[in-house]
Amino acid sequence: MVVQSTFDRLPLMKQTCQRWNDPINLVVYLTEEESKTIWQQTVEDYSKSCPHLILIPYIAKSDEERRLEYPINKMRNIGLDHVMTSHVLVVDIDLIPSQGLDRAVHSAIDLTIQARVDDDGDRGVDPKDAITIPAFERKDGSNSPCKTLQDCQKLSAEDDTFIPKSMQGLRECIKENKCIVFQSDVNREGHFDTMSSQWLESNHTDALTTIECFHSQRYEPYVVIPWCPLEKNARQRLAIRSPRSPYYDERFHGYGKNKIQQIAHLRERGYTFVTMPTTGFFMHHPHPESETKEIWNDKANHDLHESMDKLYPKYLLELYHEYEGHHLVTPICQRTRSHVVSR
Repeated sequence: MVVQSTFDRLPLMKQTCQRWNDPINLVVYLTEEESKTIWQQTVEDYSKSCPHLILIPYIAKSDEERRLEYPINKMRNIGLDHVMTSHVLVVDIDLIPSQGLDRAVHSAIDLTIQARVDDDGDRGVDPKDAITIPAFERKDGSNSPCKTLQDCQKLSAEDDTFIPKSMQGLRECIKENKCIVFQSDVNREGHFDTMSSQWLESNHTDALTTIECFHSQRYEPYVVIPWCPLEKNARQRLAIRSPRSPYYDERFHGYGKNKIQQIAHLRERGYTFVTMPTTGFFMHHPHPESETKEIWNDKANHDLHESMDKLYPKYLLELYHEYEGHHLVTPICQRTRSHVVSR
């Protein structure tokens, strides 16, 4: 797992450490002062409480960088450079895994192994499978259940069901109207094609579901993708530092379009998108709006929103020319076309 975060949100990693036992690379954005005064002690503390976590510092270039040019994709790429596993999952620190999601992901990967032969001709994972993990969030009505990060953390600490751990806990939270599909009320297209509500009702615990097409180029799920080479030709690939999936485009910074661009890249590269069985999920931990998002929304005084909106179609055109003639496995949906099929 690769995660990026500012230092103030680091406490959110506590629950992830308890629920996820595979390696975690966390790139932390630090001011120069933080790097000198509290970083070393933080590393020592987490090495004891979360030994499978690797903390990687990113020192701010200036006081204004965090507000105006937060290097989110550069930090993700730094985390990816530390990955030593065959697959990787890139998430934000406010996404908390269900208990045992790491094992559920292993099983989902095994299902793709059973179904495919890799690009080297050996039995293995096809390098163009992206395994989608459904995401949900805690929300009471139209309001967030807490106003400050500290209040949210307190609620989570006092109520073991606040961030559901299990499929049963998630279903109960949704039944009680305390949980919803992630961003379904503000960004419906962002996770629409995962069909999370239908997925939850299906109870397919041993089958992947293929997403045949995207309804929108705004779809931005959290996905497990191949990364380090398989055994055959591994030395050759490592020698040229060639991962099996693309890096993030570092021109995207701050808030907006930074995750969608990589999903678009995977789609243009010919990836098949599959939703994992109903054995695990992500739950968004509520928190106050970040300063970067406030700047994104403040179109009158800042150009971040406009600049990212202009960059994205330009980026899509670049992808089109780069992969022109390649077979597109996951096209944009036609109205009459079937959306998902079980594998």
